[in-house]
Amino acid sequence: MQVDAFVSLIILELMVILHQKGLKTSSTMLQSVSLWLFQKSKMPGHSNEVMAVYPELSCTGKGDGFDLCMEIPDTEVFLKKVLTEVMDLFPAPYIHIGGDEATMRFWKNCPKVQANDAKAQLH
Repeated sequence: MQVDAFVSLIILELMVILHQKGLKTSSTMLQSVSLWLFQKSKMPGHSNEVMAVYPELSCTGKGDGFDLCMEIPDTEVFLKKVLTEVMDLFPAPYIHIGGDEATMRFWKNCPKVQANDAKAQLH
Protein backbone atom coordinates (compact mmCIF):
# COMPACT_ATOMS: atom_id res chain seq x y z
CA MET A 1 0.00 0.00 0.00
CA GLN A 2 1.34 3.41 -0.87
CA VAL A 3 2.07 5.73 2.04
CA ASP A 4 -0.03 8.55 0.53
CA ALA A 5 -3.06 6.28 0.22
CA PHE A 6 -2.54 4.96 3.76
CA VAL A 7 -2.29 8.47 5.25
CA SER A 8 -5.37 9.54 3.29
CA LEU A 9 -7.26 6.51 4.63
CA ILE A 10 -6.32 7.37 8.24
CA ILE A 11 -7.43 10.98 7.78
CA LEU A 12 -10.67 9.79 6.18
CA GLU A 13 -11.31 7.38 9.07
CA LEU A 14 -10.81 10.21 11.60
CA MET A 15 -13.24 12.42 9.66
CA VAL A 16 -15.79 9.59 9.58
CA ILE A 17 -15.51 9.04 13.34
CA LEU A 18 -16.05 12.75 13.99
CA HIS A 19 -19.02 12.89 11.63
CA GLN A 20 -20.71 9.67 12.75
CA LYS A 21 -22.06 11.21 15.96
CA GLY A 22 -23.39 14.21 14.06
CA LEU A 23 -25.04 12.01 11.44
CA LYS A 24 -26.71 9.84 14.06
CA THR A 25 -27.98 12.92 15.91
CA SER A 26 -29.30 14.48 12.69
CA SER A 27 -30.95 11.25 11.63
CA THR A 28 -32.66 10.86 15.02
CA MET A 29 -33.90 14.46 14.93
CA LEU A 30 -35.31 14.03 11.42
CA GLN A 31 -37.05 10.78 12.34
CA SER A 32 -38.79 12.58 15.21
CA VAL A 33 -40.63 14.69 12.59
CA SER A 34 -41.21 11.73 10.24
CA LEU A 35 -38.36 12.51 7.84
CA TRP A 36 -35.61 10.08 6.86
CA LEU A 37 -32.00 10.85 6.06
CA PHE A 38 -30.59 8.22 3.72
CA GLN A 39 -27.32 7.68 1.93
CA LYS A 40 -27.04 7.41 -1.81
CA SER A 41 -24.12 5.05 -2.32
CA LYS A 42 -22.63 4.26 -5.70
CA MET A 43 -21.32 0.74 -6.02
CA PRO A 44 -19.82 -1.30 -7.58
CA GLY A 45 -18.95 1.64 -9.86
CA HIS A 46 -17.34 4.89 -8.65
CA SER A 47 -14.78 2.82 -6.77
CA ASN A 48 -11.52 4.55 -7.70
CA GLU A 49 -10.88 5.61 -4.11
CA VAL A 50 -11.51 2.11 -2.79
CA MET A 51 -9.22 0.52 -5.36
CA ALA A 52 -6.44 3.00 -4.57
CA VAL A 53 -6.33 1.48 -1.08
CA TYR A 54 -7.57 -2.05 -1.86
CA PRO A 55 -6.32 -2.85 -5.40
CA GLU A 56 -6.96 -6.54 -4.80
CA LEU A 57 -10.71 -5.82 -5.13
CA SER A 58 -10.35 -5.01 -8.83
CA CYS A 59 -10.62 -7.58 -11.62
CA THR A 60 -6.89 -7.32 -12.38
CA GLY A 61 -5.74 -7.06 -8.76
CA LYS A 62 -3.89 -3.87 -9.68
CA GLY A 63 -6.57 -1.35 -8.71
CA ASP A 64 -7.16 -0.24 -12.27
CA GLY A 65 -10.57 0.29 -13.68
CA PHE A 66 -13.60 1.93 -12.20
CA ASP A 67 -15.64 -0.98 -10.84
CA LEU A 68 -15.12 -3.45 -8.04
CA CYS A 69 -14.87 -7.09 -9.08
CA MET A 70 -17.99 -8.71 -7.69
CA GLU A 71 -16.57 -12.22 -8.04
CA ILE A 72 -13.83 -11.72 -5.45
CA PRO A 73 -15.06 -12.95 -2.03
CA ASP A 74 -13.27 -10.09 -0.23
CA THR A 75 -15.30 -7.60 -2.28
CA GLU A 76 -18.51 -8.94 -0.79
CA VAL A 77 -17.00 -8.83 2.71
CA PHE A 78 -15.86 -5.23 2.14
CA LEU A 79 -19.25 -4.10 0.79
CA LYS A 80 -21.12 -5.78 3.65
CA LYS A 81 -18.95 -3.88 6.14
CA VAL A 82 -19.51 -0.59 4.31
CA LEU A 83 -23.26 -1.12 4.00
CA THR A 84 -23.57 -2.21 7.64
CA GLU A 85 -21.93 1.03 8.74
CA VAL A 86 -24.02 3.10 6.33
CA MET A 87 -27.22 1.47 7.56
CA ASP A 88 -26.20 2.17 11.14
CA LEU A 89 -25.59 5.83 10.35
CA PHE A 90 -28.69 6.18 8.14
CA PRO A 91 -31.36 3.87 9.62
CA ALA A 92 -33.94 4.65 6.94
CA PRO A 93 -36.08 1.80 5.60
CA TYR A 94 -34.43 2.24 2.18
CA ILE A 95 -30.92 2.61 0.83
CA HIS A 96 -29.82 3.51 -2.69
CA ILE A 97 -26.77 1.54 -3.81
CA GLY A 98 -26.72 2.49 -7.48
CA GLY A 99 -25.13 -0.05 -9.76
CA ASP A 100 -26.43 1.58 -12.90
CA GLU A 101 -23.20 3.50 -13.40
CA ALA A 102 -20.85 0.52 -13.35
CA THR A 103 -18.86 0.57 -16.59
CA MET A 104 -18.36 -3.21 -16.63
CA ARG A 105 -15.33 -2.59 -18.88
CA PHE A 106 -13.01 -4.84 -16.89
CA TRP A 107 -15.76 -7.35 -16.15
CA LYS A 108 -15.87 -8.26 -19.86
CA ASN A 109 -12.28 -9.57 -19.68
CA CYS A 110 -12.31 -10.91 -16.12
CA PRO A 111 -12.19 -14.74 -16.03
CA LYS A 112 -13.98 -14.81 -12.64
CA VAL A 113 -16.86 -12.63 -13.86
CA GLN A 114 -17.12 -14.46 -17.18
CA ALA A 115 -17.20 -17.86 -15.43
CA ASN A 116 -20.03 -16.70 -13.17
CA ASP A 117 -21.94 -15.21 -16.12
CA ALA A 118 -21.63 -18.49 -18.02
CA LYS A 119 -22.75 -20.49 -14.96
CA ALA A 120 -25.77 -18.21 -14.54
CA GLN A 121 -26.40 -18.37 -18.32
CA LEU A 122 -26.18 -14.58 -18.67
CA HIS A 123 -24.66 -14.81 -22.16
